[in-house]
Amino acid sequence: ARDPLGLMFKAFEGAAKHGHLKVCEWLHRHSREVCTPQALDLAARGGHLTTLHWLARHRSEGCTHHALDWSAGEGHLEVVEWLHFHGPTSNTGAGTSNTG
Repeated sequence: ARDPLGLMFKAFEGAAKHGHLKVCEWLHRHSREVCTPQALDLAARGGHLTTLHWLARHRSEGCTHHALDWSAGEGHLEVVEWLHFHGPTSNTGAGTSNTG
């Protein structure tokens, strides 16, 4: 059986991963439950700063430590800087830290 909500989660993560902000906006308008910290992590990994900004403003899930790790590993300096100074943290407590 298909899981429509599961498909929406995958669609949101895929859109964030590839920096497709308009798709993220549409999915957000039509189903507010479809975002996870993974979406922000993937946007950071892809270097999609505009998408990351939007997600941080419109979503409360935050990101995990992977956002900083992956964006640094991919050489996305602007994303690393943004995460360092403004990094949204995951509500689970596993997010990036502005201390240390």
